[in-house]
Amino acid sequence: MPAKPYRHLSPLGRALELVGDRWTLLIISDLMVAPKRYTDLANGLPGIPSNLLRDRVRRLEEDDLITRFEAPPPVATSLYELTPRARELEPAILALQEWGGPLMADETRDDEPLFADSLVLALRGAIRTREVADRLVIAFEVDGSNLPTIEIVGDKVEPVMRRIEPDVTVTAKSGAVLARVLAGVESLGAAKGITVEGDIGALEGLLGA
Repeated sequence: MPAKPYRHLSPLGRALELVGDRWTLLIISDLMVAPKRYTDLANGLPGIPSNLLRDRVRRLEEDDLITRFEAPPPVATSLYELTPRARELEPAILALQEWGGPLMADETRDDEPLFADSLVLALRGAIRTREVADRLVIAFEVDGSNLPTIEIVGDKVEPVMRRIEPDVTVTAKSGAVLARVLAGVESLGAAKGITVEGDIGALEGLLGA
C-alpha cells in the first residue's frame, strides 16, 4: 500500500501513486538517457533538496522502477538505471513534454540551466513525428559552454562522448532560447540569439522549422 494512496479506483490513480510525486518523473526522465551516479542526479536537478532526492530514489527502488548496480572499471562506482517497467513510461513522458511545450511560449527564466539530458529527450520527442536523415550529428553551445554532442541514427538519439565531427552546430545565447525552439513554440529562423552552422536544412527538417 502506498504511503499516500489516492483512493481512486483506476489505473491512472494507481500509476500516480508511484510516479505522481513532485520530482519523480524528472528523475525517471534523466535516467532514460543513461544510467547515472547519485551525484549526477543531484547535479541535474539543482532545485531538489538532498533529503527529498534520497527519499524519491529510495521509493523508486522499492517500487522496482530503478535499480542500483556496480559499474566495472574505469567507472567503478554505483550507478542507477531504470528497470524495464520504468522504461515503458518513455512514450508518456515524451507526450507530456510535447504537451508542456506551449507553456514555454513566454518563457523568461533565462537563469535556469539547460542540461544535456533535456536536449536528448527533446530530440527524441521530435523524431516521433518527423522524418530525419539516416544519421545526424548536432553540436550545441549555450552561453559560451559546450554541451555534449548529440547523434541521431534512425530512431536512436544519444549523447556522444567521443570526438566526432558534427553535421550542424547550434550556438544559443541562453538555454531558454534553445529550449523554446526545441519545444516547437519558436521557429529556428525566427529565434533571436541562435546561430546555426552546417546542414541547417536537416536541422529544420528535424525541428519542423
